[in-house]
Amino acid sequence: MQYLLFIIYLLFFCWLISKTTSFKSTGLSVKWLIGLFLVKLAGAVIYGFIYRGFGNTSDTWQIFNYSIEEYNFLLKHPLGYLRRINLELNPFYDQELSDFFGTKGSFWNDLKDQVLIKAEVLFNVFSFGNYYVNCIFYIYLTFGGYIALYKALMMIYPGSQITSLIAAFFIPSTFFWTSGMYKDGVLFMLFGYIIYHLVLLTRARQNGSWVIVLLSIIVIGILRSYLLLILLPCLLSWWLAIKRPALSLVYFGIIVSVCIIGFFCLPIAFPSFNLPQILIERRQEFMALEANTSLPAGELRPGFLSFLHTLPEAFNYGFLRPYLWENKGIIYLPFAIELVVLYSLLVIYAFRKKSNTELQYSFFVFSIFLLACSWFLLGYTAPITGALIRYKSIFPSFLVAHLLHKIIPSVNTYRI
Repeated sequence: MQYLLFIIYLLFFCWLISKTTSFKSTGLSVKWLIGLFLVKLAGAVIYGFIYRGFGNTSDTWQIFNYSIEEYNFLLKHPLGYLRRINLELNPFYDQELSDFFGTKGSFWNDLKDQVLIKAEVLFNVFSFGNYYVNCIFYIYLTFGGYIALYKALMMIYPGSQITSLIAAFFIPSTFFWTSGMYKDGVLFMLFGYIIYHLVLLTRARQNGSWVIVLLSIIVIGILRSYLLLILLPCLLSWWLAIKRPALSLVYFGIIVSVCIIGFFCLPIAFPSFNLPQILIERRQEFMALEANTSLPAGELRPGFLSFLHTLPEAFNYGFLRPYLWENKGIIYLPFAIELVVLYSLLVIYAFRKKSNTELQYSFFVFSIFLLACSWFLLGYTAPITGALIRYKSIFPSFLVAHLLHKIIPSVNTYRI
């Protein structure tokens, strides 16, 4: 019965993809669209199969198991479940609202998991509580973000069909971690929508695009609040750089520098808004985990000099791990190779004659700063190889899109 249900839903969503206007507007054939959907779905199924043995220590299965508990409660007590939703998602019901970046006892910290659990409860209504059928729903809902990113890259780099597909769908770390039924795929989807609609706004004023950008930023803040510390300055810098591309580096440099100064100085004026201490608390939570891939981490204190002293460690963990020779398990080897390939592309690009449009140059600077800031932050907060690989996986696609288009443009002569 479960296999039959999976096949029925699979056929239905393949048909739905062939009829979805926003997908067909890519210029890709229906066969290619369905093929990309099936590849992403295969990634989700493999991801779930790999982590099934980890049970409640795996985020994707932990959220699913919680959703099954709530689904069973919903079947027995529909009205009681509605009251439970009101208690869990009501921000004014006996919860701490001020601690937006907090890790414990905060409404905002609990909300991210509650949103995912409630979404999977809805999936369970139609899948009868089957994880792999839920994967079909999840991949279809997030698929639009990948398509949006592909369309954005095609607008930034006209004629880049092959390199844009590779960047949007087939970067190994991005493909694997965003295929899993958890936050990472939703976050990548939202980044895709933001980039696509900001590119649209460079061509014409569209109020609907601003709404989608703002809603996407809000949801990113709910799912992973610390990303706003990186995303908002980078988006502001990019938007200014689009207007005056020649000043891209100046805009990014000034805004990021102001944010770094504010990061350390804000607690002086507002002691309750102590971002360095919040970052340290996140770091300590990771250090307290019993992970097989934990890395040695020195003491970090909420002061500029302490962060400066820890900078080499943060660079090492954020930008260089996993090493090729790091014996943390065969599953990490592809991600180590990916890092080598990424840095090799950067070196090749550095010695290439550069010819960029204004939009291409501003997007390249945006992708560099977004990746660098996020990887530094992760180097400070997550001294665990497995966590580093997963959290870093959202960001390389944007930079790789530029590098591939500029280094191997000839591949785009092939039509699909």
